[in-house]
Amino acid sequence: MPGLAALNCGPWKEYNRTHSVTRFSFRFISRGNSMAHARIDYGKVAAPRHIGTMDLLSNRLDIFRFLMICMILFTIVSVFHVWSRFKLVDLNLRISESSRSLKQAEQEQKRLMLEVASLRTPGRIDAIAKGELGMALPTEQQIVLVK
Repeated sequence: MPGLAALNCGPWKEYNRTHSVTRFSFRFISRGNSMAHARIDYGKVAAPRHIGTMDLLSNRLDIFRFLMICMILFTIVSVFHVWSRFKLVDLNLRISESSRSLKQAEQEQKRLMLEVASLRTPGRIDAIAKGELGMALPTEQQIVLVK
């Protein structure tokens, strides 16, 4: 048949040699050209490839292990990310609290410095000594020189 001869030349010849291709042709047995008397001649039939159950299980186990390792790694990375975000928020909270308490301590220090400055004035000390404690400046007779 001319159609089958075309498949055995050029690139198809190489393809047919490397791949198991089912080829068939019709041969007419009787004198007539009716399809009722046609016989099919199978040239080359590719045998089905047997996939071993051990190979299939081995491949499935490899894929399962790979996916489990990926899922475990993803879970570890996710937990670490959530933990680091939690720590970041917690540290920011602690920083803001420390900053607030530092500002309060600075304001308290300024207030106390002003109070110390007001308590150290000589006029105030003199007024308290004379008024509350009954003190007076010493006279010349009260001064004793110590050698």
